[in-house]
Amino acid sequence: MNKRSENKNESSSSSTIMRRLKAPLVIFALLADARISLWYKFLFFAAFLWVVLPDLIPGGIDDLVLSFLGPTVFAEVCKDTYPHVYREHYDKVFPVEAAQQKQKAGRDNN
Repeated sequence: MNKRSENKNESSSSSTIMRRLKAPLVIFALLADARISLWYKFLFFAAFLWVVLPDLIPGGIDDLVLSFLGPTVFAEVCKDTYPHVYREHYDKVFPVEAAQQKQKAGRDNN
């Protein structure tokens, strides 16, 4: 493997790590946005409370699943229902990726 591909792999993996670390910022921005339905916010907090409150169902699998699925489902529902709001917050959290996507879209249109 040459140095260029090694650098690209390192950059890609660090980019993935940063994306995962910054993803909650998009979720928090969506939760704070008044344009997002209170029902969706309620579902997110219900999943969060399920994890935080004492177990109603014995075992930890339900907590583990909800701690990952709750935020993911909330973000996906917001992305599908409010694409412009989701994109606005995503672009603020990931400005470099947003610029790259806009540049690529501009090239594809030409």
